[in-house]
Amino acid sequence: MTAYYNRQGNRGKWLEQVIVNTNKMYAYRNIALISKIPTPTQVIRKGENLIGARYTEKSTVDFTGVLEENGKFIAFDTKECQKTSFSFALVKEHQIEYLKKVKEMNGIAFILIFFKNMDELYRIEINEFIDLMNTLNRKSIPYTYFKENKTAITKGKFGYFYDYLNVGRKNMEVVQ
Repeated sequence: MTAYYNRQGNRGKWLEQVIVNTNKMYAYRNIALISKIPTPTQVIRKGENLIGARYTEKSTVDFTGVLEENGKFIAFDTKECQKTSFSFALVKEHQIEYLKKVKEMNGIAFILIFFKNMDELYRIEINEFIDLMNTLNRKSIPYTYFKENKTAITKGKFGYFYDYLNVGRKNMEVVQ
């Protein structure tokens, strides 16, 4: 399955849905309980007609939850890009601050970055992301950094579309 979208408004929706499906498998296998966090919105009406919606506040990150193994809180955001580098500007300051606080409170905080044209997904911990922001002397992380320093998350193994928690075969038997 390759990511597909043709409008700016749908960018990232494919990846979010894939992660939602992976999270369902994590929950089924009692590995983690992770939920998609909706962005707060307000419906706009003209009389009785619905004419649109608008965001009422900034969302924190795309997903939060808890791991069964150690009870740790987990928070992460998902990002897609079509270029050969990932722009730091794609992660908003309030998201960085939120993930940083999660990490400071002994939680697990990271960003999943999907390079659409390479069909590869990478996980980068928030501390590493911040370090790169401060040391790379550029506005983006080149794809080559990921290729040379990270391992792409394996697609389609053990019943997960992307096993971003790297649990592999854990709890493969049917859970009662």
